[in-house]
Amino acid sequence: MHSLKTIWLAFFNIARLRSGPQNLPTSSRLLNVTLLAYIIISSTITLMQLSAKEAILTALIDAGLLVLFINSLFYIARYPSRITQTITALAGVNCVFEIISIPLVIWITVYTGDLSFPVLLILCVIVWKLAVYAHILREALGVPFFMGLILTIIMSSFTLIVLNQVIPFVK
Repeated sequence: MHSLKTIWLAFFNIARLRSGPQNLPTSSRLLNVTLLAYIIISSTITLMQLSAKEAILTALIDAGLLVLFINSLFYIARYPSRITQTITALAGVNCVFEIISIPLVIWITVYTGDLSFPVLLILCVIVWKLAVYAHILREALGVPFFMGLILTIIMSSFTLIVLNQVIPFVK
């Protein structure tokens, strides 16, 4: 239980921009557990809007594209030794953001009144998540924050395009 708390705090500190992926252990076991948590939590949130099959497929594609993008980028940049920590950090902070988003998604799904405030909060969480992803890529690649942000936007846009092709969001 102590190690779970330590890992959770490490992800939370990365989400608060207080540390980077280099502060995580290089562990394939931690990577696999984090990716599994990422898929489970992402599927759970997506279940509020899609069928179980679509929610699981969305989460698997999202995680797969994350792994593919980071592996490709880091091999091109000649930093293959940093892949495990970077994917672990990205998946771990995504778990943090998904957990933060659960009450907001429930609020939007259940509440029938004015939704401007919860939508604004979700927008803030999305912007925060993009900033944290950019921070992680900046730390891992040794590039300026702006370059990390550009890479984050490319990665996020590509993921949304692929997901929309597989499971159209607007029907």
